[in-house]
Amino acid sequence: MRWPGSSLVATNSTITWALRALYADLGSFERSARLSGAVGLFAPAYLKEETEADGFGLALVGNLPFGSGFSAFGKAGVFSWETDTSGELGIQTGTICAIFICGPIADERSYSLDDSGTGPMLGLGMRFMDGGWGLRLEWERFNSLAHGYSSEVDMDFFTLGIEYRFGTRSD
Repeated sequence: MRWPGSSLVATNSTITWALRALYADLGSFERSARLSGAVGLFAPAYLKEETEADGFGLALVGNLPFGSGFSAFGKAGVFSWETDTSGELGIQTGTICAIFICGPIADERSYSLDDSGTGPMLGLGMRFMDGGWGLRLEWERFNSLAHGYSSEVDMDFFTLGIEYRFGTRSD
């Protein structure tokens, strides 16, 4: 399992607006399901898969200062993502018994899917700055990431971080 993380490069064009370029490693997630319908109609079937996701984004950030050192911000932009999915599909083809112990006989197929695309991203957060140092709490949503066989997910990403602004005096 990978732990999610992100890094960012930002430049302020005015006091209240910034353009942010970012890289986000969204980590990995798993899913499993019992299948019905054509595949599972005559025999039980299952799907197990793991997906890793990451990508680059560009967002416009609006900053609203209030109070001493506090500010709220919101952002909207685009996120270019890649997903790597690996998994297996199994269909129970029978049952085998030996000395009072029975178990399924399954036909398993492994697969690997790589996908990429571009979708919208949104975010909200709060920041406290004291001199050049700051603390920030942020929520980001990355929409419509492809995952496995023709499904899409929206990923929410929560961050608590420390920020340092170069060239800011701390007196």
